[in-house]
Amino acid sequence: DWKAKSVYSPRQQMILAFADAMVADGEVSDDLLARVKQTFSPKEIVELAMNSAFYTAVVQFSTAVRVEPETETTSYAGC
Repeated sequence: DWKAKSVYSPRQQMILAFADAMVADGEVSDDLLARVKQTFSPKEIVELAMNSAFYTAVVQFSTAVRVEPETETTSYAGC
């Protein structure tokens, strides 16, 4: 529910809007892409799109092969 939170900067909100559009809507509107182009370089836009696509693929892959979350506590970051 990032839209209801005030902790994200305008730049972070733009990243989240872009990722949401790619994942939830399947495409980025012309209006959103125009705003993204005003904020990010072409290289950054490619990186945003690739990251969104990669993590969507990870979810699809994990679901397809029934990957279960690990239940053991790890030694890093207190997880």
